[in-house]
Amino acid sequence: MDLLEREAVLQDLTGHLRAAVVGPGRRALVRGEAGIGKTSVVNRLAQLADPGIRILAGACDPLAAPRSLSPLMDLAPRLGQAVRGALTGALAGTCRPDEVFDCLLADLSSYPSLLVVEDVHWADEATMDLLRYVARRLPSVPTLVVTTYRDDEIGRTHKV
Repeated sequence: MDLLEREAVLQDLTGHLRAAVVGPGRRALVRGEAGIGKTSVVNRLAQLADPGIRILAGACDPLAAPRSLSPLMDLAPRLGQAVRGALTGALAGTCRPDEVFDCLLADLSSYPSLLVVEDVHWADEATMDLLRYVARRLPSVPTLVVTTYRDDEIGRTHKV
């Protein structure tokens, strides 16, 4: 599948993925208005990834009351038991969110991964905290974190 006018972005992301899985990890932001092809680019990146790279993808939704840690809930089945247990506990209020963050970081440290979080312009505060937490620790994690967002839907004070 060819992506019209997206070859350079895809080539850049592919290079970042190759570099991230051998360390240090990296973060990439893919921005643009609705319908420009952000999802197509990250889906193609996942298709081109080496089979030894775990693909983790989740999305934020345009809900009036955003679901806490929505993208992490989407990809939880592909994560280890420790992350799933901590996530269940955090959502039930029996565990602190930072325990989820620690468990996710440990899980990402165990496998070369591509972590995609789509539509962060709709993210809840917990998801934004998770992304900040992971981003600061990427140098020790064999992961490329790709976040997509609509740059025409955020203001100067948005936390993307």
